Amino acid sequence: MKIKTDKTHKSFYPNKKIQEAKFKKIAQKVGIFATTIGLVVTLSGCNGTKNTDKMSEYFNKKNEAIISMYEDGTLSEQSIEEIELIYAPIDDDFISNLPSDLKVLHLYGDNFVKDLLDLANVCPELEELTIGGCPGITNFEFLDDLENLKSFNIEGETIGITDELIAKLNRRGINHNLNAYLVDLDRQVSEIARSIITDDMSEDERMEAIANYVINHVKYDHKANQEQAEEYNGKGLTYALQGLGVCENYTALTSALCSKAGIVSYNVHNSDHSWNLVQIDGKYYYVDTTNICQIPWLSKLIMEKLGKGFYYMQDPYHTGFSVMSDVDEVMLSNIPENLLRLINEAEDEKGFIEKYGSNYYADLFAILGIALAIPTIKFIKKRVF
Repeated sequence: MKIKTDKTHKSFYPNKKIQEAKFKKIAQKVGIFATTIGLVVTLSGCNGTKNTDKMSEYFNKKNEAIISMYEDGTLSEQSIEEIELIYAPIDDDFISNLPSDLKVLHLYGDNFVKDLLDLANVCPELEELTIGGCPGITNFEFLDDLENLKSFNIEGETIGITDELIAKLNRRGINHNLNAYLVDLDRQVSEIARSIITDDMSEDERMEAIANYVINHVKYDHKANQEQAEEYNGKGLTYALQGLGVCENYTALTSALCSKAGIVSYNVHNSDHSWNLVQIDGKYYYVDTTNICQIPWLSKLIMEKLGKGFYYMQDPYHTGFSVMSDVDEVMLSNIPENLLRLINEAEDEKGFIEKYGSNYYADLFAILGIALAIPTIKFIKKRVF
């Protein structure tokens, strides 16, 4: 996935001739400013792949039967030995409802599962486990209790893999594909977390430290073609740690650092873009580290005044014109209903500023821009042409 970021709005800056013109009418000045801000926010989106309909249809069909039984509350009563899910709308509650005689479990794609510690109690006969692209699963202590486990594999990248874990699996004779590369990823993320997070920090301060680190150490590759973008997507942490990538890489590093900092973070994405859903002091917010610096000086000003900024600590139900506004069209609808309910319930408890966050101002600018766009354009044409 590629997303248009800070370079997007360069074409909206006034050219030299216009800059030299003396604008006398305050309303027209405001119009230009507001139009610029509104257009930037409106057009900040992605030019990633749109070919997700067939993928969505395939995944939904693949997951349909299992998810249906889970939602009906009958999954735990079934006699099923093998389950494979891809981009499924599941969380920790799903694990506690698995069939007791399950022997093979494969979980692929971003989901909202974080805790597998109860897996051995629920599925004592489990023999084969594969985890792929499940960024929330970073604690692997649950493997100690799976006495019948014969095979454990990680597809893609994750954190939490250590030399001790590999040695333990080897001693038990469990087949696995864990390696020194995954161990090094965890080491690098841990070192970064230790360098920016202290024990006395609040969750707000930890989140701010993480966001600042990511936006200052990862550069968006605007020149990446589709093939390169797919390469970035496949190695989210690797490229992020190297300091280059697209939205998937920003999201991956943000999620990994949140995990090390004890902040609940989920990866959310639609067909165009990916970002993070984080829980701070029991409330949910969107954090889009790819786009926080879309308008750096304005974001900084608002963040200083409100503790929020464009694309930072936003209410999931008020994202204005940003690419994150597609909350109802999240790719493959992989957010569990119970999590959406929690977000929705939390919204009612927020005050005005907290509820609407920075995008209230973005929307205001956009409205002003639209209202004043016509007289502004007429003024520019009159003065320049």
